[in-house]
Amino acid sequence: MAKSEIVTFLETLKKDTVTQDKVDSGYATPIFEVVKEVVEGKEVEKETGKVLKYVHKGEVTYNFPETLEEAVQMWGEEVVLNKCVATVRIDVGKVAKACETPDQSQAAADSFVPGVSRRGTGSISQAALVSGFKNLSAEDQKKILAMLQGN
Repeated sequence: MAKSEIVTFLETLKKDTVTQDKVDSGYATPIFEVVKEVVEGKEVEKETGKVLKYVHKGEVTYNFPETLEEAVQMWGEEVVLNKCVATVRIDVGKVAKACETPDQSQAAADSFVPGVSRRGTGSISQAALVSGFKNLSAEDQKKILAMLQGN
């Protein structure tokens, strides 16, 4: 795609108008709303009758294992390990993304221990802490310093 075509495409997106000639030329994607209705517990596309999803309310029960040994017995060692690693991978990612620099992210990942480490603590940067401290009255600054010194 030439540069002028990219600009034209971006302008088309900005205007948010989609006409058939823009669709035919490849500069826009057709946008339409699927008309749906719920029939006998199924959400279906009106025009084709295609089932989009099932709609119902209710509860199901599932026999969850109570120990690691039961989980391995029910699902197998590989499945249990894969599920564990997938969950920890998400947690490590959250810890790393909460940091300001790549080095801080790596340090946070290195020290992360599932079930022990705290993720997403809502901590603030040192610069923000210092700035907030400077904006306090002299009396409040003294109170905080006294608390930190154990007085």
